Amino acid sequence: MPGDLGKQIETLSRKLQLSGECRRIFNIGIPEEDLLLTLQRLYKWRMTASMRKWNCYREVINTIRGNSVFLTNFLSVDLSVRKKMLAALHALYLIPDLNYRDRLILLTKFVLAQINPLGNPEMRQLAINMVREFVLHKNREIRKATFRGITFEVARLRLKGGGWYVQPLVDMLVETLRENPETREYIRRESMEIYYTREQRDVVDDILVAVTLSLSPDRKERKH
Repeated sequence: MPGDLGKQIETLSRKLQLSGECRRIFNIGIPEEDLLLTLQRLYKWRMTASMRKWNCYREVINTIRGNSVFLTNFLSVDLSVRKKMLAALHALYLIPDLNYRDRLILLTKFVLAQINPLGNPEMRQLAINMVREFVLHKNREIRKATFRGITFEVARLRLKGGGWYVQPLVDMLVETLRENPETREYIRRESMEIYYTREQRDVVDDILVAVTLSLSPDRKERKH
């Protein structure tokens, strides 16, 4: 990490014994300014003998979700810059040290916001492909966080009359589940867990009904 910011990051990361984590965060494309701000916050907690438990990756997420260089870049009019930030989100989302809440923040604040029918088509497709990958991921925690986040966001927007906003996402799920019976069954079971709201279960039911209809013999005959 060359430059003055890089030197400050290296110094603080050594003091906090987070050199490995910081190198990983830097390599996936999180701006140096946001990484340094995160380390300064962690160092302040340490110097004040704070007993708060912290996770470096989680604190980076707390930084970028606010007034950050990352957020500025993510909203840039330069499509190449936005693509780099989306790629960084992809890598960050897959880090095993994250929990459901961490991934929910990344999913709803950044990734799903790109699946806007009125937004940039290329960014929308990249985000849809990313969510499809997460839904089918071999890591159960990633699958669970993704589907809970999707159903939460779809249910929330439906209640506000914004169901059209996430229709591309729902269409992608129907298409993906139509081709993956094992994932359909997993999602059916998952939606019965106690932490799913009635509205989220309604979303799951609607998606599964749409999948069933798309697989029906009558539908296939009409296509021919």
